[in-house]
Amino acid sequence: MARSLASGCKTLLPCGRQLNQAKLYKAAAATVVFLTLAVLVTALTLFAQHFSHASGGIRESWCPVDAAYQGELLLINIFQVLVQAPIAVVLLSCAVTPHLRANACYATLVWLQSWIYTGSPLLACQGIYAGNACDFISLLFLYASWLVAPSMLYAQLRVLEQTCQVNLGTQALRNAIGIGAVLFAWGTISTTGPLYSSKNVGLLRWAVVHLILAFILLLVRAFHKLLALAQKLSASFEGRMQKKALAGASMVRSQMFGWVLLFIAILQYLLISGVRYGYLWPVAQEQIKELDTATIWSCSSMSMLQSIAALAISGSFSGGLLLRVKKFRSEELRHEKRSALRTQETMGTPEAEAWQKTVEELGHRGFTVAKLLDFYKDLRKEFMPHFDPRQHTTNDVVRQAIIPQSSSQQSALATIMMDGKPTRPQKMVTHNWGNLFRDLVAAILADALGEDEFSMVSKSLDSDVDHLRSLLERDGQLSATYWVCAFSINQHCGICGTVPDGAKDPVTGKCHPVCPCGRPKAFNTDSPLLGDKSIHCEMNKFDDMMSFLASTDRSFKQVVAVDFNLQLFGRAWCVAELAAAHEAGMTQNLLVSSADVIEESEAKLKELKVESMQASRPEDVQEILSKINDKDAFNQRLQELIFGKLLGGWQDLDPAEQMEALGHLLRWLNQTTKASVSESTPDISQQTIESNGPDDSDDLVLHSVTLDEPREIVPELWGQISHL
Repeated sequence: MARSLASGCKTLLPCGRQLNQAKLYKAAAATVVFLTLAVLVTALTLFAQHFSHASGGIRESWCPVDAAYQGELLLINIFQVLVQAPIAVVLLSCAVTPHLRANACYATLVWLQSWIYTGSPLLACQGIYAGNACDFISLLFLYASWLVAPSMLYAQLRVLEQTCQVNLGTQALRNAIGIGAVLFAWGTISTTGPLYSSKNVGLLRWAVVHLILAFILLLVRAFHKLLALAQKLSASFEGRMQKKALAGASMVRSQMFGWVLLFIAILQYLLISGVRYGYLWPVAQEQIKELDTATIWSCSSMSMLQSIAALAISGSFSGGLLLRVKKFRSEELRHEKRSALRTQETMGTPEAEAWQKTVEELGHRGFTVAKLLDFYKDLRKEFMPHFDPRQHTTNDVVRQAIIPQSSSQQSALATIMMDGKPTRPQKMVTHNWGNLFRDLVAAILADALGEDEFSMVSKSLDSDVDHLRSLLERDGQLSATYWVCAFSINQHCGICGTVPDGAKDPVTGKCHPVCPCGRPKAFNTDSPLLGDKSIHCEMNKFDDMMSFLASTDRSFKQVVAVDFNLQLFGRAWCVAELAAAHEAGMTQNLLVSSADVIEESEAKLKELKVESMQASRPEDVQEILSKINDKDAFNQRLQELIFGKLLGGWQDLDPAEQMEALGHLLRWLNQTTKASVSESTPDISQQTIESNGPDDSDDLVLHSVTLDEPREIVPELWGQISHL
């Protein structure tokens, strides 16, 4: 699953500004309620006065039509305001993401247009004639709503276009929006005041009619192409997976229908009102009254459909809106923790200052995604020729590549990778050294690409690293920085001199080498000490380093790379990092190979509690538990991390997020399809590597792969579709 659109996507990561925006939108919702009640009270008062036998009807001087028409128009406008107000209030109150804020602004613009248009006759009934001013302001809000609608559509399609790498015509849509802005500016000037003329209004109406037709054609073409891709995706699978893919196609159809209906509603209003007032072509005087009712209902239906469309686009009908608000509330609590976090203060002693110096040095050993890709690409070529991505763990790579490559400088490999330049990481990766190294790298790259599962990234690492680089470059993620203990800890100050339990390479069967650097080591209890912990040891400062980075960088996040066997959740110090990030109010992003892994172990994981974790030393467990202030809250957060995004269904997503999720699947399907097999030149991208055992590392068996049967070749993708 991908991140939400417009990042609506980055949608659930509120910083202080976003929280303030949420409060501002709630204030706007209260204002809508107040103004709507004001209109209602005023209308009830005026109807009581002017529809009595004494008054004889509404004053007619404000409008060149009869009182019956005025009364009908006023009643319909008030009804519109009363119906549209709750929609605007709901969306404003729930405007916690960029996508929902856009919908809230759109619904509010539509409501304001109706409210101001209703205010004109209400004021006229009290002898205040502000028809021209009200009409002008109402026109501004009407034009603004007509521009916001295609702009939201553009944002939705643009993210999808970038994700699935298919041209959906967003550039043409953007140009049409620009033309619309010019036309509406011209209309605002030429249809009011001294420049007003029927000819100007007529020309503008015809231009806007053609523009709306262009919007309809562009969106139909884009959704038709997307629908064809979605149907192609569903045709590649059978059974339950096919049903999930078909759900994506159904969503595309419903979105296309909703947007087309919205623009047709605007189009019919332009045509009917244009005919009524003679802007599009001359109308006989006797036909005008016949068109009055049609014009009223045309305007009303357009306005009502615009509000309903905003509600539908927000995901209200699928339950996605309430889910977003619920998640945002939990993010508010996280933000409160983050705001209260302060940089750790030293106690002024030499030992404390030395400790903090080591913490800050560790905190500047990040590396870029580009450097990580370079290392992985060179791993088999230069550092570890027998590297098998299906067998070698992070521990294997540390022992046979990371430690040897940093031995000459006796420093952390991250420092060497970044040419000695201190690099502050944007994210810290929590992982298990028993996990496949390929999967660790895939989890980091998947996070950079906005994925929640890394199985397809793992597959691409085996076949086409250059394509991954191009995707990351396109998304501007090659310069993203991460902190991983395997790279960022100086292994020559700790573990390089010994190999516990005589660990062996799974391919060659040989024992891991011992580093001959001879550098003095510093473990947890080695002097000098601060309290009972070594000052020079780098492996006992993860919590402090995380707190230091989180307190000095609001955007610092944690990435949790979960291994296939879910052993990470049983590792005490991995859980400690999760707890430290939770207590610091950090954003946490959990990645797994496939949601199938979580689903298969759902019952076991639901029983997961921090109090039940185990460690080789019982005192370690007590130390970790002592740092968690609210264990129930931490356990709940852990459950949300595991099950919140990965096992959520389509009903948990708003339409924009559904579109983006479908785009991510289409992107990987396209990449798999493009990896056609070359019959003449064998290539690693077209082969599956199978090892015959520890003693046969130099005798690899290569099997050709055909991509004609996607059910057999891309089971990872198949699994992802089942969790859309």
